[in-house]
Amino acid sequence: MAESVVLLRRKTVRDRRYPVVNKGRSHFHKLIAKLPDGPYYTVSQVEFLVERDLKTIKRWIRSGKIDPPSKHIRVYGELVYLYTPEDVERFRTFADSR
Repeated sequence: MAESVVLLRRKTVRDRRYPVVNKGRSHFHKLIAKLPDGPYYTVSQVEFLVERDLKTIKRWIRSGKIDPPSKHIRVYGELVYLYTPEDVERFRTFADSR
């Protein structure tokens, strides 16, 4: 079965061009990787792709400046938001306009 999540980790804070496949080893990421119709990203991966702070992205969603993610699942009692590539592009466009 193909992986449905792209796993990313920045090498250094300054060098965002070189993703390393180590980010996302938690049980959440492993379960998300098995979901069909992917790829899906977690908020920490979106933070990396959009090049904004995690708190900033969460604040944008809470304040209603940008729509929440299009999907979510409940894993072990926790609500996990799933971001599609379209959601990431929406975040990137919003981030560039600021």
